[in-house]
Amino acid sequence: RIITIDGIDYPGFKVKLKGTIEVPYNDCDVNVVLVIDDITNSEEETVGIYEDGHAQYETTIPYDFTEYDNISFFEVPTDALKFPRKGYRRLKFSFGLMDKSDDNIYFEAEKELFFSVEEDGYLDILERRPQIEEVAIKMTFIMGSIDGTIDIVEGKEIGNIGKLLLEDYSDDEKDEAKKRINGYISSNYAKAKSGELHIDTTINEINNLCDISTKHEIFEFCLKVAAADGVADKNEVDLAHYMADKLELDKDEYRKQFEKVLPVTMQEKSVFKNTFEKTLGIEPGISKIEINNILKKEFKKWNQRVAHSDPAKREQAELMLIEISKLRKKYKQQ
Repeated sequence: RIITIDGIDYPGFKVKLKGTIEVPYNDCDVNVVLVIDDITNSEEETVGIYEDGHAQYETTIPYDFTEYDNISFFEVPTDALKFPRKGYRRLKFSFGLMDKSDDNIYFEAEKELFFSVEEDGYLDILERRPQIEEVAIKMTFIMGSIDGTIDIVEGKEIGNIGKLLLEDYSDDEKDEAKKRINGYISSNYAKAKSGELHIDTTINEINNLCDISTKHEIFEFCLKVAAADGVADKNEVDLAHYMADKLELDKDEYRKQFEKVLPVTMQEKSVFKNTFEKTLGIEPGISKIEINNILKKEFKKWNQRVAHSDPAKREQAELMLIEISKLRKKYKQQ
């Protein structure tokens, strides 16, 4: 079903309570807890825990005997749940009301249902982790070699990315993972030098292997490589925008990544002027009202940063305001 949270619609579950709650006294304060487990393979894998702060209903029981008739206590977006596997899953919802002072349980209930998970689960992704690491390294070498050569600083940045990929491994796993990742770096460095790496093929691999958060992570790796020498040229910026389109990245998120890792002050002037509208989210076909709303929002955001304590951020804000003002004038005249 569709649920609404803060005025925004999401696919999700609505957890309602029907029945009589018995507590020792009127106006009894309780803790409300909802635990959602995946029990498809008999072993329970917790996919979500919700407590008082997420409850839709008051956590004070008004009378010692209180009758509830389909009162909604929780609304849970499916995107917030961490499923182990993709496919048809059996879920168990465990709901409880307990005393805030001594955890005495006043009410508990369970409900099981089947749910089709459309996206890969964390165990699916974990099994593909070596493939994801290899394609991430491959894409960073494509970014590093897009101008024809791989600079020393770009190579060092790719090495740093390899170290980042190792951080989630346990001490027992790190030696084997390090050997594997170093192998990916060596082999893809050779392929980049000989021109054997292909942009579209690699992007298709990323789309087939990765969920949206992993795509954004790989995208940020590539931005870091582009920023490694302190200047982003046209080929690097164009490739970044091309990646964002083909990977179908979240537009707001990828613009934030651009601002953080590859700010306009790092881009060649001729480059950022040609791609500036796209960076702001002004795409062909959108209405003049939408354009004006984008420019108004961006002007307000950057105007708040012109007094930033960091000189680099001040410079970035000043440059953004100049270019936004030019666009406001341009679209006002149309």
